[in-house]
Amino acid sequence: MNAERLQELLNYNPVTGVVTVRETGRPLLVQEDKLVHVRDPVAKKVKKFKLGKLCYSLLHGVDLTKEDRVVHKNLDNTDCSAHNLMLVNMQQNREIREAWKNIQGGIRLVPHPTDIYCYRLHWFQDGTEKTKIIKDIVVAERMKRRLLLKYSKILTKYCNSSD
Repeated sequence: MNAERLQELLNYNPVTGVVTVRETGRPLLVQEDKLVHVRDPVAKKVKKFKLGKLCYSLLHGVDLTKEDRVVHKNLDNTDCSAHNLMLVNMQQNREIREAWKNIQGGIRLVPHPTDIYCYRLHWFQDGTEKTKIIKDIVVAERMKRRLLLKYSKILTKYCNSSD
């Protein structure tokens, strides 16, 4: 289904982020598989979309490819209002998800299991968990703060705060 056909079948309210069926006026709901099912009565086919991608496509009238990703700027996937949606590529999306994972507890400093004078710093980078053994707690804390700052900058580049 292309963007023109979707605009014929659906209404999108850019302020509230609600998508409704034109004929019945009922809102589209996210199913258990985290997708929205859109039925085309003429072709008698059902197409599945992520709600964010569907809203972006309806808003801008563009067909999105599999490589395109729609990011919710406030990181709330249920908020599909127009000012909250942003189109990024796969690499940028991976960078945002990795930064969010690190900020939410991926960066952690733990004591070394055998050497009581060393510490292990864990974080995620390029899809894998990295570990570095550091012998001084001051240096370890400083490196942890640098990593937190680095990933915070990535998030603030793409996302906004939810004040």
